[in-house]
Amino acid sequence: MIGYGLIDCVVGGQILSAVSPNGMSVAVGIVIIAIISWVVATFGIQVFHYYERFAFSPQVIVVCILFGVSSVKFDLSTVSEGDARTVAGNRLSFFSICVSAAITYAPLAADFFVYYPENTSRAKIFGLSLAGLLISFTMALVCGVGLASGIPTHPEYSAAYNEGQGALIVEGFGPLHGFGKFCSVVCALGLIANTVAPTYSAGIDFQILGRYAEAVPRVIWNTIAVIIYTVCALVGRSHLSEIFTNFLALMGYWVAIWTAITLEECFIFRARTGYNWAIWRDPSKLPIGIAGFIAFVVGWVGAILCMAQVWYIGPIAKLVGAYGADWGAENKDTTSDQPQGFSTNMGEKCQLLLSDKIRGYFLVPEDNVWNYSFMGSSFGSVEKRPIYVKIDTPLKFYDDQHRPLHFQNFAELEDIWVDRADNFA
Repeated sequence: MIGYGLIDCVVGGQILSAVSPNGMSVAVGIVIIAIISWVVATFGIQVFHYYERFAFSPQVIVVCILFGVSSVKFDLSTVSEGDARTVAGNRLSFFSICVSAAITYAPLAADFFVYYPENTSRAKIFGLSLAGLLISFTMALVCGVGLASGIPTHPEYSAAYNEGQGALIVEGFGPLHGFGKFCSVVCALGLIANTVAPTYSAGIDFQILGRYAEAVPRVIWNTIAVIIYTVCALVGRSHLSEIFTNFLALMGYWVAIWTAITLEECFIFRARTGYNWAIWRDPSKLPIGIAGFIAFVVGWVGAILCMAQVWYIGPIAKLVGAYGADWGAENKDTTSDQPQGFSTNMGEKCQLLLSDKIRGYFLVPEDNVWNYSFMGSSFGSVEKRPIYVKIDTPLKFYDDQHRPLHFQNFAELEDIWVDRADNFA
């Protein structure tokens, strides 16, 4: 949960800095967001719940305004680049990032639903939670995708994005001028509502580490959590994109495994017996957790095989898409031995075997001619038509078919003493 506080603080700090570029730095904006989040979370669930109840309303309004003023720059026509496997892999990766952001609410929810009366309808809790997450995440993600789609075609979006994701949001409100800056501030303050929840839960999470941790007041744990993610946000404020993608993916792996184990425990192993809530504080009557640990390890094995991160690509993930090929097609630096963006992970080292049973071959044009160095004018027509090839041995570089003009010049010589040979007889 601390990681989400980090992300929200950085984005909020970037927004406040972009609104007042000459008066406030990103670092100051981060500290402001962190302090307000700490105050709301520290005063307890009553203040927290009251704040969250009304904080979403201005957010909905300004996000709708952002859609209205920035949608004209959304790129809805450009086709995805790359082969079918790469496009599918990219879409799957983006889908997993979106899921990672949403499902982390699952372990967080118990910290708040515990305050509900025991007779609260489970269907009502499920329906309201699903509707809230579905509407909020859909609006935020679609708006984010739209703003990002305008970066390649609109220089002002590209320049803003280079300053940070928060600056891109401010640029989206750009046509509204002063009112747009006001809306940007509302967005930044709205991030506090998203930071308060993990800040509040962080204190409870620290307390469940043991009896000694439980004895420490929650306000102290909340303060420690805020200090941790504020310091991390200040240090990593220039690398938010990398932190966001890598951290969310790891959180997604963990929560997906946790969710699967919880659902199995609830609907399979305890479908008939239910839970004995009276012993939850008695370690002597609780299971050690060997089965849960093994299930967790098995889940991580699957994640390791399938994950595709900057620092590691699993063997199954390598089968989906060709990132190295995409980079090679886009790379313009052909002189450096370490061009920007190159990684040794783009290829796979394989042993080369030479055998008399496996012979190499060449693909040569059907008319055998491949060297156009001596007949440049003929090469112009080749560029505009398809080339059909066959498996064969290529002609030599100075083969007669590669330089017919040379032999025509010989034929036109008038000197009697010159030997003439008909090379095309």
